[in-house]
Amino acid sequence: MATSTNNLLGTVKYDFPPMYSEVIRFFMKRDFTNRLRSYSKSLLSLSVWFLLVFTVLQIPASRQFWLADLANFFRPHLVLAAFMFFVVSLLAGTRMTKFAASVVVVLNAFLTVHTLDGPTIDAKADAVQISSCAGRSIRLVTANLFNENRSTDAFLQLVSEENPDIVLTQETTELWNAAIDKLDGYPYHSDERVWLRNDMKMISRFPIVSEEISSGGARYRDLKRHPMRFEIKMPSPAGPLVVYLIHPESPRDPARWQQRNMYLQLLSESVAAEPQSARIIVAGDWNTPPWSPYFQYFLRLTGLKSMDAGWWLRSTRIFRKLGSIAFLGTPIDHVVVSAGLRSCGFRIGPKFGSNHLPVIADIGF
Repeated sequence: MATSTNNLLGTVKYDFPPMYSEVIRFFMKRDFTNRLRSYSKSLLSLSVWFLLVFTVLQIPASRQFWLADLANFFRPHLVLAAFMFFVVSLLAGTRMTKFAASVVVVLNAFLTVHTLDGPTIDAKADAVQISSCAGRSIRLVTANLFNENRSTDAFLQLVSEENPDIVLTQETTELWNAAIDKLDGYPYHSDERVWLRNDMKMISRFPIVSEEISSGGARYRDLKRHPMRFEIKMPSPAGPLVVYLIHPESPRDPARWQQRNMYLQLLSESVAAEPQSARIIVAGDWNTPPWSPYFQYFLRLTGLKSMDAGWWLRSTRIFRKLGSIAFLGTPIDHVVVSAGLRSCGFRIGPKFGSNHLPVIADIGF
């Protein structure tokens, strides 16, 4: 097969080998083009209907099946995927495919936003009280330091600039333990044997009255990690502040998913057993997105509310291998508080070398 083209030097002919000539003739056939278009439409339709069925079944299946709950980590990404399928279906889909794609978009958006309209602190409703936060609030910073992160300067600089009253850390190696001990203005530290406390640490401007590991007894004897419970003496007549520092397993496989769920069950029971008048903060790396039924179950059982409210939550867990782009991550570091406390501000801090971003919460009392 030969073809030619015109340029400034005249007509140039190209001779293709017989094998390539047959391939070119095949792709130039109208029948092949029509079949390719038909296959593409079928694949688009199959993908849209699969996503619709998956979305409908995923929510009730999340409490029973690991993969279904794992999808909750990527709920904003599912919304984006659904919208992309909707756009493509408008251009090339059948009428039924367009209808299914529109249902997928609406359903995923509803599931994402509706969950966030659940047990959270309404920032607008609380705005009137925020003006009275001056002198009646504390600042808390919680961060997963990341075991492989050996650069301490950025996080220590963040603490110095934010000047929090309480700092909670997870994955606190000996390097980090020594570095945090050198911070000025924090005379009260949790037990230095962080390896016995799942590598978690607290430093505080206020006295730590008590510190204990919530073991749960024989019922939770198979649990590998445990929450830490602290009582902090506050400069107010309202009594001590109860702080739970947590870091359950990352649910990367079914066994660790079960460990995380057992951890959250123990945490729920421990917090629910606190006196009704207790002022409680639960903070740390939950390894649980807000769309997970296990996170929602904790809030319903305890009556606590998440401080991070809004129709779109910023990621706190980022992926360093993907360039640490926040949008590609998911929000799993939370601060939740009891009814006796209120939100005076909630922010996500900057990158500091970890695969998590720090959370900065101003809590009124």
